[in-house]
Amino acid sequence: MLKYMLVLTITLHNILEGLAFGIAFGALVNGGTEASLAGTLTLDVGTGIQKYSEAVAVSMS
Repeated sequence: MLKYMLVLTITLHNILEGLAFGIAFGALVNGGTEASLAGTLTLDVGTGIQKYSEAVAVSMS
């Protein structure tokens, strides 16, 4: 049961993360400013760091 909950949680998390990326890049493409570019790049770097730690935690479970 715990493994199913882990898979469901990670799946929902990734869906919402993907929506955040879509909104950030959509804002950048549709007349975004330098602030939009900075926000998008910050989101990319932060997610990359978070994904590494998430992958380590999942691989240990």
